[in-house]
Amino acid sequence: MRRIVITIPLLALVVSACSGTESYKDQTEDFLNDDVQVENAVGGEVSDASCDEPDNTDVGTEYQCTAEVAELGTATFDVLINEKDSFLVTDFNF
Repeated sequence: MRRIVITIPLLALVVSACSGTESYKDQTEDFLNDDVQVENAVGGEVSDASCDEPDNTDVGTEYQCTAEVAELGTATFDVLINEKDSFLVTDFNF
């Protein structure tokens, strides 16, 4: 699985190799929980990520996740299916 972080005004995280809606949900949760670059971008250790299952796998579909960030509270992450088998975390807020 390929992971890239780009820091611009929004947090941009990309992961490839998703297949169904549940796969997007599960892989986004794993990505948010396990990637040290996510921790660096949000300013703390990320845990307990929980994502909505996207309605479909079409490019342009959006869904959200929440996760606990150590010492900062609950963060909401906006996610976009930006290409076939790929998603992009476009923003986060507390």
